[in-house]
Amino acid sequence: MAKLEVDDVAFNKMLKQLERASIKSWKVAGREFRKVTPRDTGNAKNKTKYSSRRIAANYDYAGVLDDGLFSTKSTGKPTSKVTNKGFSKQAPKGMTDPALDKFESDLNKRVSKL
Repeated sequence: MAKLEVDDVAFNKMLKQLERASIKSWKVAGREFRKVTPRDTGNAKNKTKYSSRRIAANYDYAGVLDDGLFSTKSTGKPTSKVTNKGFSKQAPKGMTDPALDKFESDLNKRVSKL
């Protein structure tokens, strides 16, 4: 029968390093989410907040923008100048997917350096 031993001190140190890397990567993702948020009046960007473990889009049309659609909340009907057949020209992929992609790539980069 094989025996496995784990160095608790080294293991706990690695867990703390992974937690710090994750927190830093979430902040990077939050900046990306805010960066790719479409801008019309600035309301969406101004009401997007992020912390070490959370990104909050605190406006009622966040789901519309995150679906890559165009919100008519402030401008009335969308025009071809701001949409591509109803989809946002500024954020056709929404905000969550690009932010998660950024999180994943940043975290992978950080973990590979541990």
